[in-house]
Amino acid sequence: MNVNNDARPVPFAEFTAELLRLYEPPLRAKVTARLMRHMLKAVAEQIGEGGTTADLTPDLIARLVKAREHLSPHSVKALLRCVKTACNYALQMGYLRSTPFGFRKQWVRTGEATRPRKHHTREEIARVLDLMAREVARKEGWSQWRARRLHALAATVAYTGMRRAEATYLKVEDVLLEERMILIVSRPDNRLKTPRSAQPIAMPDALHKILTEWLPWCQCEWAFPNVYRTAPWTGGSPGYKPLDRMKRLGKRAGVDGFTFMSLRHSWATHAEYWGLSETMIQRILRHTSKDTQRHYRHADPTNMLAAIGGIDFGPPPLGENDGTLPQGEGKR
Repeated sequence: MNVNNDARPVPFAEFTAELLRLYEPPLRAKVTARLMRHMLKAVAEQIGEGGTTADLTPDLIARLVKAREHLSPHSVKALLRCVKTACNYALQMGYLRSTPFGFRKQWVRTGEATRPRKHHTREEIARVLDLMAREVARKEGWSQWRARRLHALAATVAYTGMRRAEATYLKVEDVLLEERMILIVSRPDNRLKTPRSAQPIAMPDALHKILTEWLPWCQCEWAFPNVYRTAPWTGGSPGYKPLDRMKRLGKRAGVDGFTFMSLRHSWATHAEYWGLSETMIQRILRHTSKDTQRHYRHADPTNMLAAIGGIDFGPPPLGENDGTLPQGEGKR
């Protein structure tokens, strides 16, 4: 356990202001800064007025966890990751004698059996996309235009695993049909999550066909525009936002929780079944580390059964060498 015997505690309010300055954009993404701000506020409530960094103790962490026992264990763990970062910074700066995470690394148990499924099977995704395609075929006029837009957007996310904002803010010029690539570009109205996110993504043949049919219908700069074709399709009235429509079509196909995030998790999960390496999965999802992309990969029973179907400890067919004997030994 790291211990700083010369620690000089500072008022927690002063510590909060100092740490948050390091999280102001563009140093960190807005969502990361918001999460850190939320965590520091929660800690301050437990410490009370007049508290210092010396109050960052195991007892404080225990009280934080106890006060949030009604939340998902994974939500609490996300909060504690921020607390751990703050404690490590305080230790590094000499504001804290020892970090409470040196006493115990894991403060919350997260049983995988009770964890809600975050991905869909390949059959489920195919079923939803098929329903969307049938909606396109049976509708006419503006209804068909909206159905085509939803189908193309959902397919883009399903076949590439890109983030919601990356997909909704795509421009037609970013979709290179001839090269079969999609460019992820950072713009003033859509700053990407990380600098590494600005990379090209390869387009599978199935997606290439869908986008080739859809893009001529856009008639504007945005790949997935609003109905007025003046801006990207990022909002709308309740029930008609991109996420609302995806979830509704998913439910009609018998697939609950069909969202942008679930499709990203699904792509990462099935990429392993498709034979992509960890490095390639990381490159396409554009995560900063392999640990991050592993968070998106889940155990899929169908994939596992397909992968091990040929495993057999029985004897090889007559006349075949199973590889355990020198060449020719199996025929003696």
